[in-house]
Amino acid sequence: LVMNSYAMREIMDDMRGMQSAPISQHWFVGMPVESQSNITLQLEKLFYKIVKSTELAYLFTSADIVFTGQETGIGSQLRQCMPLIATLSPGYDYSEALASFLSSIWISRSIYGVSWDQLAAASCISSKEAINEAVMMMRQRYDEPNYRILLKRRAEEIQNRAKSLASYTRSVLSERSRTLVVRVDLSYLESAQIGLTVDQAFAHRMTLIETLQRSDLCEHLTGYAWAWHQGTRKGFHLHTVFFFDGSRVCRDIDIGHAIGTLWQQITHKGGIFHNCNINKERYERCGIGMISRSDPEQCENTIHAVCYLGIQEGHEAREFAQYMRIKPIGARIFGKGGEPDGPVRMGRPPLKRLCNNGL
Repeated sequence: LVMNSYAMREIMDDMRGMQSAPISQHWFVGMPVESQSNITLQLEKLFYKIVKSTELAYLFTSADIVFTGQETGIGSQLRQCMPLIATLSPGYDYSEALASFLSSIWISRSIYGVSWDQLAAASCISSKEAINEAVMMMRQRYDEPNYRILLKRRAEEIQNRAKSLASYTRSVLSERSRTLVVRVDLSYLESAQIGLTVDQAFAHRMTLIETLQRSDLCEHLTGYAWAWHQGTRKGFHLHTVFFFDGSRVCRDIDIGHAIGTLWQQITHKGGIFHNCNINKERYERCGIGMISRSDPEQCENTIHAVCYLGIQEGHEAREFAQYMRIKPIGARIFGKGGEPDGPVRMGRPPLKRLCNNGL
């Protein structure tokens, strides 16, 4: 089956209004409840297995008198993943691999007119043909030059984020003779990740920043930055760094603990945090704590530490790749405070200049 790009766009446009069912209330009763992070990681891993193989999902041979099709290993895995695939919709931005995987499934399902139940059970010839067609689409997209262009573009965006953070950090550190740097990593309990969606995680981040903007905790804040990452163990997790006027603030561990505690409150105790400042002496290049503007080595260490926030290693299904596979359409995975040009407050009243500028 050959589809032109216009027909493909029409099908995708028709599906834009689709809404995925809440993961915890999905139609497939027997499906284990999963987080969107775990679902997308599983599907991405399967995508790379498919495109690096030549095997079809179902084999139809002359010996197959009743034309039922013999299921292969890839076919079995795809069929079992259909309930997970059905929880996702075109209403998100996906990584290159996941977008190719999902759109192939959605388009082939629409072409052959089969239901999710039929795909999950491979209960008819059309469902098996649809899955075979999706497999061929995935391989075709993976081999297209545009796929490599998208990977290269994401790598360039990662480098641009790192450069932006480096420039921003230099500006913040140059404003004060001393700057207190506090880094807190925010994530979720394993039990709290069950049923967690990226929409909920992003809403938690927004609430955190908005609450801090109204809090006296950040009265002497001079800047901040945050970045979303996604991994196999922590799922969706957030790296944050906060800069304070070192002449007015010195208790970095207490501040980090207060920010982490606020995260736990916002997530209804489903969130956990790592206060990096507690054991800052363990870092080979310590760039957190009290940083002196007159110490170039300290400043460079801080820049190095902050730049990590914008870097998400890996571009394929590697175990420790940390890039986001899914996000709400138009949402940002990286942000920072306004460029410093004098005293900056996040207490009352809030300043417009400390809006969440991001890439």
